[in-house]
Amino acid sequence: MVPSLAPQVDLSAAQLDRNAGIAKAIGSVLQMLSVILADISGTKGYPAPAPAPQPILPAAQSATTSAAPQSISASPDARLNSTLSAIANDPEGARLLAAAQANGYTIEVGDPSAAIGGSFDKGNISCPGCQAALDAGQQINGVTLPSQKKIIINPNAPDFEKTVVHELVHAATPGDGNSQTEEGIADVIGYRVANRITGKAVPGDARSIFLNKIANYPGLTGANGIRNTLANLGLNAGI
Repeated sequence: MVPSLAPQVDLSAAQLDRNAGIAKAIGSVLQMLSVILADISGTKGYPAPAPAPQPILPAAQSATTSAAPQSISASPDARLNSTLSAIANDPEGARLLAAAQANGYTIEVGDPSAAIGGSFDKGNISCPGCQAALDAGQQINGVTLPSQKKIIINPNAPDFEKTVVHELVHAATPGDGNSQTEEGIADVIGYRVANRITGKAVPGDARSIFLNKIANYPGLTGANGIRNTLANLGLNAGI
């Protein structure tokens, strides 16, 4: 009889224990591989990449995007504060506003005539210590009072935004007094800024605006240092 060549299988208890241990070890390795593969495939996912650093605006830029500049507004008037916010976001308006703030001015709505003691005599300039935005007739749309560091805007001014900017020109340049030239230039700049922040049409070219304005101030001196003062603030008179 030919002996069988089939391998003998050890069915002893010790061998079975060893086989079970090997199987358990293989199972543990497979489990670990499964976890690793799950991580790689994104089942658990990697941490999100850190967001790109946001650029920091220079102080001058960030200032122009701030809320209504309450440090100069002394009024809860919504229209005034909305106008000041728009001016703060205008390249020329922001410079005027910053200069007026630096000079310690506040601004509010009210009755400019009462602030200067009654009607304004455009032929005699009854308030030599003030700078008033007078248009045709005797209505005062705004007034700047250097002695009180205060601007008062007539809430009924027909060109409200222009009037605010006009008075800011005075408040930004209080050291050179007043003149027909300053009043005319204040209106030129006022209409220019108002056009950008409101879209309202400018009533004519700069020269006509200038001449129409100075006609209201026969009692004022012709010129002062307003052009140089504005240039020092980085502003062009435009006329």
